[in-house]
Amino acid sequence: MKKTVSREITVCDVCHADCGYPRVCEECGTEMCRQCADTHGKTYPHGVYCCGSGDGFYCAMCDSVLTMRGTDRRHNACRAVERLRMEGEAWEADYRRRCAVAEAAMKETQ
Repeated sequence: MKKTVSREITVCDVCHADCGYPRVCEECGTEMCRQCADTHGKTYPHGVYCCGSGDGFYCAMCDSVLTMRGTDRRHNACRAVERLRMEGEAWEADYRRRCAVAEAAMKETQ
């Protein structure tokens, strides 16, 4: 018995490979597979301490243009969250460094 099956698939707009769950640019609608999204796009976590559903994704071109313009509310909010995440990570690294120095000084006194 032969059977014909037709199905709709999503193809990455960059590498043209089949992709089941593409990342879609919120500005232009470009669809990318996971690998291309990592190299040709920018994902912005939706929260300072969490990420997942609700994250923002922009292709590199749109991210660059929207950053330059600075007028898109959602993109600006994504970048604000990213700046706060980076600030927190820098503070945490500095804090851990200072803790290590203080603990080493304490050990020297024993």
